[in-house]
Amino acid sequence: MAFYTATSSFSLKSKILVYPVVSTANLPQLAVDLVISTLELRRVGFLDDSLLTPAVGTRENGDDGITTPLEVWGKEGIDIVLIQQRSPVLKYHKEKFGEQFVRWVVDSAFSALVLLAGVELTNRTDAQMSTATYHLVANPGRGIELPRGLDLSGIPSFVPNDEPIRMPGTGLTRRILQDPSLAKVPTVAVLRFVMEGDNREDAHDFASTVAHIAGVKIPRTGWREPQSWVGLFGRDFEQTIYG
Repeated sequence: MAFYTATSSFSLKSKILVYPVVSTANLPQLAVDLVISTLELRRVGFLDDSLLTPAVGTRENGDDGITTPLEVWGKEGIDIVLIQQRSPVLKYHKEKFGEQFVRWVVDSAFSALVLLAGVELTNRTDAQMSTATYHLVANPGRGIELPRGLDLSGIPSFVPNDEPIRMPGTGLTRRILQDPSLAKVPTVAVLRFVMEGDNREDAHDFASTVAHIAGVKIPRTGWREPQSWVGLFGRDFEQTIYG
C-alpha cells in the first residue's frame, strides 16, 4: 500500500509541511485543528494509518465521508501543508512508521518540515521560564539553510542540559529529528511546555506561533474553534448566572 494517497491534484512540492507529533496534552493536534478550521483548508490526501491505533469518526460540518487517523490538509494559495494525526503510532511500530514518514517527506520535495510537540511542563528549567515556546533545528551544523518562508524570529532556541537531548512527552520528535535521511530537508521542531487539562488558550497561542513561522496571515476575527471542540471541552458557562 502506498504511504500517501492523494484525493485531489493538489501539489505538495515546495510546500512547508507541518506535522503535529502526538505528544503531551495533544496540544499540536489542537493547534492544527484551529489552523484547518480558520483557514478553511481542504483534505487533500491520506497517509497510511496501518501502524496506528485504529480510529474513525464523522467529519466536521456534516461533510461527506469519515475522519481517519492520518489526513493531509492544504489549500491553493497557502504555502503550508498540515497533517492531522488523531491516534498514536502503535508501540512496536514506531521505528517503521518513522522511516516511512521521513521517506515520504523526502520524496515529496517539501521545502521544509516543521514538527510541533508538547513537552512535559514539569521538566522546565529555570532558564526556560521566560517563554513557553522554543525551537530546535535538526543538525544545525550540517550547513542547510532554512527556506525564506520559515520565520523563527522571536522564538528562542531550545538549549538542552545534557546529551542525548531529553524531551519528555514529545513522542516521535527526537526520532524524526535524528533521522539521517532528512539531511537535505530543512527540519525544525517547535516545542511548547504544557500540562494536561483544558488547553484551549495554549492551542490558540501555539496556532499563532505556527502562523508566524510559516508566514500565514491570521484573520482579524482570530482563530475559529472547530465544532468538534464543543464535544471535547463543552460549552462555555453563561457568566451572568454568577452575578
